[in-house]
Amino acid sequence: IHPFYKYDEHEISKIIKNPMDLFTINSKLENNQYTSTEEFENDIRLIFRNCYTYNKLGSEMYTL
Repeated sequence: IHPFYKYDEHEISKIIKNPMDLFTINSKLENNQYTSTEEFENDIRLIFRNCYTYNKLGSEMYTL
């Protein structure tokens, strides 16, 4: 979970247009900011898409 908990804004901001991490998702859950399960699912999927975009195929992070 650690690699996906909070993104490094300075490191990825040039490549990732819509960053998302588990910290942000957890905050949204705690503050009732999701209006549907689809919104929650989209944020979870965004974490994976960003990971695949940022990391090279076959890298440890890509595999995680």
